[in-house]
Amino acid sequence: MKSFDFSNMRGGWFVGDFYPCSHQWNGGEIAVKHFPKGHIEYSYKHDNAIKVYAVIKGKLLFNKKIVNSGELVLIDKGEDIPIVAQENSVVMLSVIGDKKFTRYNIQSLEDELSVFDSVFPHSFYNGNICFKDISVVIQGAVEERITPICIESIRHFFPGAKVILSTWKGSSVENLKCDEVVFSEDPGGRQYRIKAYNKTFTNNVNRQLVSIQNGLKMVKTQYALKIRTDMIMTSNELLNHFGEYTYNSGEYSMFKEKILVADFYTRHSLRCEGGFVPTPFHVSDWFFFGLTEDVRQYFDGTRLMTNDEQVYFKAVKCPEKREKYDYCWYWSFPPEQFYGVQAAQRNFKDIRMADWSDWDDELIRKSEKFIMNNFVVLDFTRHGINLPKYEMNITSNCGNRRYYEKGLYSFDIYYKILESMKSGKGIPSIWDERMDDDSDFWMFRKEEKND
Repeated sequence: MKSFDFSNMRGGWFVGDFYPCSHQWNGGEIAVKHFPKGHIEYSYKHDNAIKVYAVIKGKLLFNKKIVNSGELVLIDKGEDIPIVAQENSVVMLSVIGDKKFTRYNIQSLEDELSVFDSVFPHSFYNGNICFKDISVVIQGAVEERITPICIESIRHFFPGAKVILSTWKGSSVENLKCDEVVFSEDPGGRQYRIKAYNKTFTNNVNRQLVSIQNGLKMVKTQYALKIRTDMIMTSNELLNHFGEYTYNSGEYSMFKEKILVADFYTRHSLRCEGGFVPTPFHVSDWFFFGLTEDVRQYFDGTRLMTNDEQVYFKAVKCPEKREKYDYCWYWSFPPEQFYGVQAAQRNFKDIRMADWSDWDDELIRKSEKFIMNNFVVLDFTRHGINLPKYEMNITSNCGNRRYYEKGLYSFDIYYKILESMKSGKGIPSIWDERMDDDSDFWMFRKEEKND
């Protein structure tokens, strides 16, 4: 007999042709999945495998059919349906057959919204911001399937807003219902391979920067929303939160109004094999909403990354940190951190950071003040912008354990820190034990500190 620590099984998968697992098997895979209430699981289509879901606890919606604890669901070969957790649920999932899959194929905005409305019903925004005063900059490569739905969702939830597509020369845009299209020369991405993940990645830091900067140049309205070409609006809920969390200590503040950003991936740290690596000024780049002049200020003046900085960057200032934390990413900064560091350095002379390794306790403090005083970190239930490529963002109301594992700021953490500031206690550090909170997140952080 053998015993295993289930917490070591990635994503709950414990049988299959991978490592770690409890039993190697090339005929399929088995997992136990914990779905918090509101979780949306895009079902992957397997052409040569069946999937069996055994609902151990809770209640889920399978293709608009309620399935309760004790019931089984078989999804046949070639079927792809979304699954929605109606309450906190535990399921055992067995994939039997060829494990190759294709992602859930979103056919229309109507199909997409029918899934979200069952869990996240939103009233239509009726506040003080006029839609005609908003420009939505959609930046990036045109996605044949998703981008038309992206534009349709903007028209639906932001009627009267100007839609600006910022993409690459040579892109096919004939059937896209935009008000304006900005074509830029594609600066290209740099590919690199990470042995720890056994994957090849593309660094698109310059692509994103060029399309954002050129798109924002065309905005003439008071407000700007920057999103990606592969995102879908499921509500206009984020407008309800603009100007809501206004407290600002004044330290390292650079905008007239705080900019709304996503919790994924607004980081305080990155979990590596050797522990958590602090990631100062790492603000999510998925979307930005705010006054046009503020959003522009964040990106204007940011330079392009050099080829050496993008991949296989060797000239780190503190090489001992790479060894200590087993940091496997070979760049000077991840894109999100690069944009944040560039903006902070342009506006504050006492902030200097040469690369990802160049941090100390003082710089971490400055970063926390920078993020709290310039941004509002929202989860999916508060911003309603879906990125199907990373459906995990929808589960952002799943509790603090997940944020701990990914080193992210959650809305709850953001709000607790803001309240601490307002009460005169100042900004408690993520790395301290000063938050009077017994949540999983802070308890885990204490364990990390004591190790």
